Amino acid sequence: MKYGSQLQRAADASGHPEKYLDYNRLKLQVKELSLAFPLPATPPASQLQTLLLRLRVEVRRVDTVFRKDQAECKKLVRKASHDIEACKAAKEHILQLQKFAQWNYVGVEKLVKKIHRWLGVDACEPAHELLDQTAMYTSIEAAVMLSHLRRVLEPRNTPVECPICLSDDAYHACMCSCGHVFCHGCITQTQHCPVCRKAHNDTFVLLATCQAVTATRKPSQLAADSEAHENQQSSPLVAAISKMLSRTTDALIPAALTLALLPFILIVLLLGAAWSALHEVVDCVCGRKTLFMTPLKYSQYKWLAPHGIKTAPPPWCEPAVWES
Repeated sequence: MKYGSQLQRAADASGHPEKYLDYNRLKLQVKELSLAFPLPATPPASQLQTLLLRLRVEVRRVDTVFRKDQAECKKLVRKASHDIEACKAAKEHILQLQKFAQWNYVGVEKLVKKIHRWLGVDACEPAHELLDQTAMYTSIEAAVMLSHLRRVLEPRNTPVECPICLSDDAYHACMCSCGHVFCHGCITQTQHCPVCRKAHNDTFVLLATCQAVTATRKPSQLAADSEAHENQQSSPLVAAISKMLSRTTDALIPAALTLALLPFILIVLLLGAAWSALHEVVDCVCGRKTLFMTPLKYSQYKWLAPHGIKTAPPPWCEPAVWES
């Protein structure tokens, strides 16, 4: 299936076809112009400028829709907070936003390639120059929002596989604007996302801090800058206390649970001791003997025999065997 048919099907399935690039109409105009003026002939400048103007207007239209949807997604993320269901709904909206942006900027790249192939290389500027002015191609806000939602929806320190080095736990995991995750050292050696081939412009989102990093500013430098900034903002005492609490959080939780359960454990032990003491007092007053149901021979295991208490043999053995 050709790209125009796939894009049209995706637009119809979304229920919002106005969000998608009118790829088929623009492609038809490029084809008609190329048939009217086949290479090496050059189409009139007026007709070529009209075609490029329509392309830029269409790109600006879908980019405006993207900006509005991105603002709505930001509101959803702020309202979601730590509500799991709201976070899942916000994540779904962001994934749909990225998907619709991908359909559009890939459509622009294909149209520019057709213009270059059918009308000449000099007929239009490269696709990246046209897309670098749009938010749907350069914005990294969607990746920032996804990294924030990831902290709520997934367990802490969840390992992520890097598609480049195939590591099960990506080192300094970074997310591109397209949503794919890699090791920082791996992705900074490329110019495009190895999965979807989108240019990342050396800007990524570090999953550990949800902050933007680049090929020149490494995650370790970002963490050091962030820690230094926090220390400047607070007093030395507050900084020391916050650092100590951050390191001992995992140890404090079991200790707090133990302290909370300790009174109940002591109450149970005291009740058991009180019941045993009361039972012994009643036996002494009534003159009853304490019976121990045990098959062991106290003559052989003297260290097990209770001192000063007369015992009776168990019902399953003979008295002669017990007394021996």
